[in-house]
Amino acid sequence: MRKDGPRRRRQGLQPPHDGQRAQRLFDRCHRIGRNAKAVHQHRDLEVVEAARWIKANAPRKLRIVASPAQRCQQTTSALGLPFETDRRLGTDGDVANLLAAVGWPEGGGGDGQPDCDAVLVVGHQPTLGQTAALLLSGDEAGWT
Repeated sequence: MRKDGPRRRRQGLQPPHDGQRAQRLFDRCHRIGRNAKAVHQHRDLEVVEAARWIKANAPRKLRIVASPAQRCQQTTSALGLPFETDRRLGTDGDVANLLAAVGWPEGGGGDGQPDCDAVLVVGHQPTLGQTAALLLSGDEAGWT
């Protein structure tokens, strides 16, 4: 560790102080925007690979619950398995809503759903990380 304390800013991430730095930042963002299609294609490939693995390894009675957000719906649809959409898993959801949506801790399907062996939640951070932290450690922490 450095004697003068932790480094506050990483090189290249300082806020622009003049027009030249602002232009470089704009150019960098513009390049990222042009490459967004390639990024989405890469993500789509990851989704397909994950879907293949989930189908091959899923328990017999898997319940899938997804956020109504567009990207979550696209990801869940790629699985090619039946799923339900629950508004409580939306971007404004919280740990209590997620646990209620999946019927924790009662088990089974919760909310009158058929019995299941496992639940797969397709949702958002920080709620997913906070829920994992609560269930694994007993404290609702910001795990990502």
